[in-house]
Amino acid sequence: MLKNAETYLSHLEAVRTYFEEKEEDDQDKEFISYIKDDLMEFFDISDEEADKMISKSVFMELLKNDPDYVYHYEAEYWAHYIFQTQLIETV
Repeated sequence: MLKNAETYLSHLEAVRTYFEEKEEDDQDKEFISYIKDDLMEFFDISDEEADKMISKSVFMELLKNDPDYVYHYEAEYWAHYIFQTQLIETV
């Protein structure tokens, strides 16, 4: 359990660092908020659960390294992708 907590905190730190480095880029923040809203709406999860799913997924790394690829798809796609990959990891 402690390892999961450490991993989660590490991911949260990565997310925090990412936003500090790209503070001027509100487009990314807005897109992430749309994904978060879609996760909560489509899968009936809490705000905290949506944040955790986003931070545990590869999405943030993809957004950082290949934003053109990320923005090629809509927020709804990423919400489903993130949710499905989380389900696969827990099986």
